[in-house]
Amino acid sequence: MQIITPETLEALGSALTSLPVGETVYITADDFKTLTGDDLTDFAPEGRFMIGNLSARTKCTVVTRDERVIFTKNPHPNFRPHTADEAPHFS
Repeated sequence: MQIITPETLEALGSALTSLPVGETVYITADDFKTLTGDDLTDFAPEGRFMIGNLSARTKCTVVTRDERVIFTKNPHPNFRPHTADEAPHFS
């Protein structure tokens, strides 16, 4: 897991958009406050709503833990890996 330190929500969005599938990055509670204006430890709906919307738009899962906001890039929702025993289907 790697820390990122974006200066704006747009920079965070760009970093999350280019994050490879399965990779995880995080921002600190201080970065959260800088980006949203809210403390991570307070239940402030506006800041959490902004980060939640951003993570959804960039196809990431978001979790807050240990003074961090952790983002993990999700696989494409229509992509299902094939197993070795699956035969191709033809119509």
